[in-house]
Amino acid sequence: MADSHFDAAEHDPDEAPLRVLVVDDHDVNRRVIEAILLKFDCSVALAATGEEAVDHAFLQPFDLIIMDLHMPGMGGDEATRQIRRLSASRSAFIARWSTDIPERLNAGLYDGELPKPITFEALWDVVTESGRRARNRSDDRRIVAKGLSSARR
Repeated sequence: MADSHFDAAEHDPDEAPLRVLVVDDHDVNRRVIEAILLKFDCSVALAATGEEAVDHAFLQPFDLIIMDLHMPGMGGDEATRQIRRLSASRSAFIARWSTDIPERLNAGLYDGELPKPITFEALWDVVTESGRRARNRSDDRRIVAKGLSSARR
């Protein structure tokens, strides 16, 4: 992943903030991640359940979704499957967030992982990578739109 050094000066103020959804059934975990993400100039939404995450992701696109795996009701894996299948956020960078890491980056379900407890550096790496992907998607859309407008002439 990216260099683990956070430098707020690296953020381009003319760039739209990264849209992040944080999903965890523990309020304290959501609030800690939110506080750090706000320092990274991200726009943050919070969800306490897998069902809430799917609803949020259906209604608006996110660049990054930080998904807890172990939640009552719909767990992180099922919520991620539904988001990938149905929502405006299907192309989001989805990072699994769990104490039991590496074995489950299965079948392309997740793009990255974050440890519990979270580290500032690990979160910065995921934010940087998802931001890079979001910019690439945006560039791709501009190229396609330009090609379509040229084809109409």
